[in-house]
Amino acid sequence: MISSSEAVGGVWSCGPPTGRVRNKNYLWRVKSPASHLRHCTSPYFTSKVVTPPLHYICPGLFKASSQVRQLPLRYASTRQPPKMTGQVNIDPKDIQAHLSSYEGDKYVEGWAALWDKGDSLPWDRGFPNPALEDVLVQRRAIIGGPIAQDAQGRLYRRKALVPGCGRGVDVLLLASFGYDAYGLEYSASAVEVCKKEAKEHHSRYPVQDQALGRGKVSFVQGDFFDDAWLQKIEGSANGFDLVYDYTFFCALRPVLRPKWALRHTQLLAPSPAGKLICLEFPLHKDPQAAGPPYGLSSEMYMAHLTHPGEEIPYDDKGRVQYDPQQGPSEAGLERVAYWQPERTHKVGQGENGVIHDRVSVWSRRT
Repeated sequence: MISSSEAVGGVWSCGPPTGRVRNKNYLWRVKSPASHLRHCTSPYFTSKVVTPPLHYICPGLFKASSQVRQLPLRYASTRQPPKMTGQVNIDPKDIQAHLSSYEGDKYVEGWAALWDKGDSLPWDRGFPNPALEDVLVQRRAIIGGPIAQDAQGRLYRRKALVPGCGRGVDVLLLASFGYDAYGLEYSASAVEVCKKEAKEHHSRYPVQDQALGRGKVSFVQGDFFDDAWLQKIEGSANGFDLVYDYTFFCALRPVLRPKWALRHTQLLAPSPAGKLICLEFPLHKDPQAAGPPYGLSSEMYMAHLTHPGEEIPYDDKGRVQYDPQQGPSEAGLERVAYWQPERTHKVGQGENGVIHDRVSVWSRRT
């Protein structure tokens, strides 16, 4: 049985794999103080995994209706991606050939041209990676909550940034958790797709906590490496409390990796508030294989983020040459957490559902 200490102050519930009760149309999340556990006599309420219908499970837990929140099934790892209107099937090899004709700084223009061809790319799942939701629910002690207090004691919403946000689904998820969320895309077409997603599928992202409410959603066109887009949103350097990087690092040519790492240090708020969440992908792909997405390793994240802006050596097999005993540079970020997620998109899994992806959380050093 689940002990009372596991439930105190926590958000959890009764179904696989991260605690949710599953019925035909919804996942149910239960926020329950330990006092409610004495009502739980269901033989199914064991090991945080429950499979029978909702009405069989822990009726005592559902007495306090304000404690129960209903989440659309979109976050289930078995959920099929929503159908995306206007989608054009683009072969990854065609993307690689297309981008090869855009040299140097023109690379981002190649991505913009792809968005002009259609509203989807091959690795766009159409809904947020469940690993991100699990971070927001389960790892608040590490990343902090969406509401913070300034030096004068005033409450404010923390700002979250998703660079290379695609169709904006992660931005909408972050806002549903209470963050003021910003999605950045170089392509004007992509920004329009984001706005369309927000308008047409707003109901897929209900407010997660009514007491906190929904954060503001903003989509902005701009170059990640340039400051012009910050002016559009009246932002500032080191102004983001949360940055989420997934399928962005792997989309960049390897030559841009030092610049990518340095840019995060320029956008991330000072420690302890600022946190960079990296959903590391694809870790199972040969780093010598053609990209994007380019094959990565956790060692690559470590080497570049602890030495931002520096040229990092690689061997002839595309593996980073990094001594883990080497200390970070003065501007280097510190990895404060690292784990294998319980759920992720299928594209981040291998045979038999083995999860290759990893989650790392970074902070500026104090």
